[in-house]
Formats: sequence, C-alpha cells, structure tokens
Amino acid sequence: MLFSNNFTCPVQLQAGLDSVVEKIAKGESIKSNLSKKIVNLKYNDDLLNDWGVYHLHLGTSLDNEGFVERTGPLLLARFDNVKAYLINIMPHGSWTKKEIITTVHKNWPESIAHFKMKLQRLEKEITDEDRKSLRRLHANTVVEMGGGVIYGPLGGGYTTSGLNAEVLRVSDFCFNQLSLYEIWIKENISILRKKLKNLNANFGAILIFSLEVIDNIAYALETVSKVRFKLGPVLP
Repeated sequence: MLFSNNFTCPVQLQAGLDSVVEKIAKGESIKSNLSKKIVNLKYNDDLLNDWGVYHLHLGTSLDNEGFVERTGPLLLARFDNVKAYLINIMPHGSWTKKEIITTVHKNWPESIAHFKMKLQRLEKEITDEDRKSLRRLHANTVVEMGGGVIYGPLGGGYTTSGLNAEVLRVSDFCFNQLSLYEIWIKENISILRKKLKNLNANFGAILIFSLEVIDNIAYALETVSKVRFKLGPVLP
C-alpha cells in the first residue's frame, strides 16, 4: 500500500482512514465504503470508468444498508493486481480535477506508463471544467502533464452509453465465446451422444444442456446424465 507524498488526512477522518487501510491490507471487502449507488446494476461511476480511481467514504459506523456513514471529503485511490495507491483525501465532487492524475504521475509514473499516448502536445489545454462538461456527455479526454507526457483514460474510458469501454469489450468477448460454444454443441450432438454412451450414462432422446462456469472455464452440463463437457474459457 502506497501513500502519495502530498497525502494529508483531516483529524476527524483519521479513524475512518485507518479502518479502510486495515481492510485493504488484510484483503477484506471495502464495499461498505463505496457509493450506495453500486447496488444499482445500471449505475456507472464516471470517475472510475474514466480514470480508474475509486472514491471511498471514511465513516466509522454502519447504517442499516451495510454502508459506512457518508463523508464529505473522500479517499481517492487506484488499485492494480499488486498494490493500492492512496492518492489523497479530497472534497466530494473533485471528480475531474487534473490534480488527481498529476499526483499519480508524480508519485507512481511506472504504474500508468502504459497509458501514455504518442502525442507531442495539445493545441488547447483541457481544464477541469472542460472535462466536467465533456464527462457528462461521456466524451473521453486525455490529460497532459507537460514534458511531452499525455495520458489517455487510465480507467479504459467509456462509451457514449456510460459503460466502461473495457467492460463492454470483455462482455462482447464473453457473448461471442458462448455463442460459438452453443454452435459447436449443436453441430456435434452425435459426438456428444456417443461419448455419453461410452460412459454408460443415462440420457433422454433429446440432449438438454445448461451452462456452468467454473474458474473461468465453461462447461455444458447434460441435465439428465449430469455429465459435463468442457468447452473452454469465458473471459479473455
């Protein structure tokens, strides 16, 4: 877990920060610190989709919905598969401030190096207010650091619908994979029936399959015989 060099925490939020830090260090869920909107499957967090930055509330008591009390200032943080990058505690609504990316760039440039774009400079600087207006329209923007460093969306960006672009790419991949598996099953029913016979399995005149996914591997489960046929990965 890494704190930025300019990280500061108001005294009244220290206990809440300590609690979140302990959860992260132990690998525990921080769901209670997230926005209550996450229970809505149609909710899109534009800050997360655009910059890959989470905003975490720093209350210490739980309400009847299982969320910590809401706080004005929030902890902004990025995560990868290994580390947690605690950017700073900033006021609610700071979602488009360039300061967020500047802090990440100054403290952990290697963690976002793969988001650098091959551009020399922008003709016109994108201000925080510009970005706020553009983000409402789900228009992706870049962030210029100076010295020839320009970053694309650190969270993968979003589509015009508000969905995260990477999430959409992965969901399309999954849909296509499962469609191909379904076609393969239909085209190879005779082979599958033969395998069931070789296993001395009981099955009906019509084979009926249901989908099972175990550790990212899709299986076709024949519902009568309970025999699984391995199909392949679901996620890329």
